[in-house]
Amino acid sequence: MTKSREQEDSITDKTLDGRRIWTPSFSRQLRSPDNSVNGRFACQLMELGHPASVDAVDALLGVKKEHTILEIGPGGGSSLNRILDTYHPKRAYAIEISDVFRAQLQSDPTCAKRIKDGILSIHGDDAARMPFIPSGSVDRVIGVNVLYFLNPLGQYLCEIYRILKPGGFVLFCVNDDISEHGDPGVYINRNWTECVNTMKLAGLENSYKGESRLEKSLRYTPIYGYKPEA
Repeated sequence: MTKSREQEDSITDKTLDGRRIWTPSFSRQLRSPDNSVNGRFACQLMELGHPASVDAVDALLGVKKEHTILEIGPGGGSSLNRILDTYHPKRAYAIEISDVFRAQLQSDPTCAKRIKDGILSIHGDDAARMPFIPSGSVDRVIGVNVLYFLNPLGQYLCEIYRILKPGGFVLFCVNDDISEHGDPGVYINRNWTECVNTMKLAGLENSYKGESRLEKSLRYTPIYGYKPEA
């Protein structure tokens, strides 16, 4: 994937210390890409994180066949396809606010089959309110590179707490390089200690930041939040 100098200048601004950060408009494309040139470039950029998404599912999520899974912001479907193809949960929900990604997921053969079978449903709703998911019904929630955008974070976490089964957990995967390049008006949550504290206040009492995994551009940090056992 390459980009011209003109395209680079259109998606980044220089900060006072000389670093480049993404412009607010491109940061919003990384949150919810559209069909514009920059939207398509954002999709390509996110696709580079595929190995990290798969690693998080395989190594950290612990999906079982009897589980109900929610993914917030599945994007192009890297982790969602892994969950469905490899672990075969009995039920899965996907919350995706991007029309582009939602259409892509609905036409994906793996997702389309699970939708037809009644296993998967894909929603364009904001995850701050998910009335279509019963309380205490979800075993695992995963969000890869979405924690930055959840504002106000406490509202989202309270809803996640509501739908989780006792003993279930949410797994957020974050990338320090991505968060540091994002416009701070779009990438709201960038202090992981504060995020963990907010998770605890929402009732996810056993919340913590795990050890970083993978290397270089694929390096990510898992953040866990467990709902207490009943």
